Amino acid sequence: MTTVARSRASPTRRCAKIISTSNAFEIDGASACSQVVKNPGSSSKSGAIVDSGSLLNGAALSLSTQCSFSSAVGWTVPYSFTATPASEVKAKVVEEAGAGHLTVN
Repeated sequence: MTTVARSRASPTRRCAKIISTSNAFEIDGASACSQVVKNPGSSSKSGAIVDSGSLLNGAALSLSTQCSFSSAVGWTVPYSFTATPASEVKAKVVEEAGAGHLTVN
């Protein structure tokens, strides 16, 4: 799950304040943060990102410490949730997402 907050006065991708939890990235040949995410702000106004539990090609990826972005997001997710562990995300998406998998009550 990734949640983004930004100032109403800011255009998209400027000064984003991203909270990232248990994401699973599969990118052939990627091994570093810079191959997954770019500055969540702009060249003149850096954004911020905090991450926990994410994986890149099966290996731990801490966007908060491996990237050189600020971790001062300045907010918390305003609801409780239990994230699916990143190691289970791919199987869950394959099993539950896409045509024929959505049930509406």
